[in-house]
Amino acid sequence: MIKYIILLILLKVSYDISYTKSTIKYRNGDILVKKQSITTSILIYFIYIKNMLGTNNFLINNLVQLNTTYARKKWTTEFKAPHELHKFGKQMQIQTEPWIWQKSYNNYTCVNDFFIRKYNKTSDIHPKKFFKKGSKYTLHSPAESKIIAFNSINESKQFWIKNNKFTLKKTGLPNYQDYLNHPIIIFRLEMYDYHRYHAPVSGKIIFFERIGANSSHSVQPAALHNKWFNVFNTNKRVIMILETRKGLIALMFVGAVQVDSITFNKNIRVGHRLTKGKDMGTFQFGGSTVVLFSNFNIKIDADIIENSKKKQEYQVNCGEMIGCL
Repeated sequence: MIKYIILLILLKVSYDISYTKSTIKYRNGDILVKKQSITTSILIYFIYIKNMLGTNNFLINNLVQLNTTYARKKWTTEFKAPHELHKFGKQMQIQTEPWIWQKSYNNYTCVNDFFIRKYNKTSDIHPKKFFKKGSKYTLHSPAESKIIAFNSINESKQFWIKNNKFTLKKTGLPNYQDYLNHPIIIFRLEMYDYHRYHAPVSGKIIFFERIGANSSHSVQPAALHNKWFNVFNTNKRVIMILETRKGLIALMFVGAVQVDSITFNKNIRVGHRLTKGKDMGTFQFGGSTVVLFSNFNIKIDADIIENSKKKQEYQVNCGEMIGCL
């Protein structure tokens, strides 16, 4: 009980007063300095690194669920004044100056409305501008995110996914054996990232299924490196399989802490044919992850593979080319 009291005191003292900083590279060498609240850092350290509260126990799951419920209420509360949006944007490192978003700032009603924002068509980093650079055989990032990639599931478990209980079978992916010896690409979204996901290739949807869970844990690297938390088998997720020119591409959309909603546009259903770059839907209420599998060999760009073997992520734009089918 004492350790729980200590943790709560630390959270109370640190709440929203300061941030920790870290850096992540774009593939062109540019540096992104990202902030994370001390509160989040403390939670990650004690829960996922030190296992202070145990492993996947009742208390942790309830804390996660309460956090998600609180976030939903907070983030759907209407803005009282336009300056609140700018304050949130600054806090979360979302660009508000110059304005690059589709709607004017006073037309966003709440935090979540801004979270699922679209780029203005004139923006230099609008996804369409990246998707246009490819060909029918190029593979693109489905999201603005941190990318890490490996040539097989076993390789990913050697470098990145440390939970020994993780299996492709438990993800809910049908015919999972067909994907075991082929690439896995993980796209991890932070709070400040553009939270819409686009089709990374063209193809026909042949499978689409939601898999429920009572709570979703963090998808931060600390959680994936923790041998006790099997987030890709236990978090809320949606499995989609696309039939492409070369074979099958499976996409797993994974919820995370404060993400209780993985939404798709109305036309996303089995039988629908997606064009590469098509907007498919949104994550709401926070960070999240998209995981890509294939049942054939994909040639992932060499710089991404080499960086991943160093246990490092790259920041990529939505639509950025990352390999070839």
